[in-house]
Amino acid sequence: MTLRTSKYNCVINSAAMILDIEPEKVVQELGHDGTLKIYPELPEPECFKGVHMQEITDVCVRMGARPVHIMAYPAGKNSFDADVWAVFPDDVAQGRFSMYASMYSGIMLGVTASGAYHAVAWDTESAYDPKGFITPWPIFSITEGYFLI
Repeated sequence: MTLRTSKYNCVINSAAMILDIEPEKVVQELGHDGTLKIYPELPEPECFKGVHMQEITDVCVRMGARPVHIMAYPAGKNSFDADVWAVFPDDVAQGRFSMYASMYSGIMLGVTASGAYHAVAWDTESAYDPKGFITPWPIFSITEGYFLI
């Protein structure tokens, strides 16, 4: 995997890395770059529409890749009850996510310490952060992954 940084957001750059294409090709496939201002009262980048992972899923499928969505800590809720329940105990959920991460490359998403959403590319051994560095594991709280099966 090649570390890619560009003017585009972390989702576009992460998709480019896992698909081994330039970020501009992802933008071309999407038909937009995620910078449509939908919240003009907010500062950048919070004001932008961004790119949804379902859009990236479509790009992957068109390019022959098959992403599978794996939640780090899946939870459920009945329509008649406000309680949310864990699908798996934490240790099982962690082991399950780690199993997919050890077998498949993909995009990991989560929340940074400052509360910002972030995405990195993953190659089964390292996180390729579009901010310009590689780490052994993402340095934010992971909420989900889209692994190429």
